[in-house]
Amino acid sequence: MPSSSKALTDATKKRAEKLQDKGKEVDLNQLLRMEPDAGTTNIRNVKSKHSTRWLGLEHRCVVPFNSFSEFNKAEGGNIWFALNETRPLLCFAASGPTGRRFEK
Repeated sequence: MPSSSKALTDATKKRAEKLQDKGKEVDLNQLLRMEPDAGTTNIRNVKSKHSTRWLGLEHRCVVPFNSFSEFNKAEGGNIWFALNETRPLLCFAASGPTGRRFEK
């Protein structure tokens, strides 16, 4: 999902501070226009003004998968999950990109 304007503004201000610390002049508006949108992969507040427009039916998709992974820092990397040993095909309903890596 696209990042909120607040997330983009916060990232731009952080970048501007680093440039200013190096003694460089900063045009905040120009820097904001150039700020890359890394996106949001996990929306927790589905009632936010930004999120609600992306949660409609027109932005949903069905993702077929047979296993998925989640990062686990304590385990030192990805942990893979599947329904069982035979890894049958399943479907996941998603609103836009999910941030999880699926293996087909």
